[in-house]
Amino acid sequence: MEIRAGQVVVNYVEHGTGRPVLVLHGAGVDHREAEACFEPLFDDRAGLRRIYVDLPGMGRTAAPENLCSADDVLEALLNFAEEATGGKAHLLIGHSAGAYYAQAMAAKRPALVVGLALVCPLLPGLRDVPEHRRIAGSGEIGDDVSRSYFVIQTPEMLERYLRYVAQPRSLSTRQRLIESVNTGSSAPFTPRLTRVQRWSWPDGSTPRLGMSLLQTSWTTTRMPCSQ
Repeated sequence: MEIRAGQVVVNYVEHGTGRPVLVLHGAGVDHREAEACFEPLFDDRAGLRRIYVDLPGMGRTAAPENLCSADDVLEALLNFAEEATGGKAHLLIGHSAGAYYAQAMAAKRPALVVGLALVCPLLPGLRDVPEHRRIAGSGEIGDDVSRSYFVIQTPEMLERYLRYVAQPRSLSTRQRLIESVNTGSSAPFTPRLTRVQRWSWPDGSTPRLGMSLLQTSWTTTRMPCSQ
């Protein structure tokens, strides 16, 4: 399904009826990750219309050339929320980078966001991030990207990653990935991205995860569209 939200045509899927629940996924994936994570929680919850969106530049939501900053993404998401909910009060869930945008959406439209859930959010002032450390699994399946992302490195986790997050380039690639789950060998995969946005501070430096983005990106951080 698609809705035009200003300059961006936003792809999304939805389940159920009732009060809208807008769910925003993290960076570098698409709506399938959030859908697989949160839908089981709604199995016995009636009266909620769950809306899973592909953020601009990810999944099936293309980022137009004139979408140049986090401000532009925020504007597109606010427009999408208005169109998808009909301007009604709604709940908002965000994971990681999606939580970053969810915070700003709630701050911009407090009368419409009647509930906010932030899962592993990017938070201002957060500096002390624990070192990545595997806590389960052999550490020998998948590839360097998956091993650097997950702390649970089991065949079950890799299989869910391949099903709901990664988008292999071909059937033969997918077969190699499936074989890596069974044999422990590594294989390449490519997350499905339509266009990757590169954000930077006004001085040209690149923000790191955990840096205080919230007070600056909405008003000052911009990037020439040609980059």
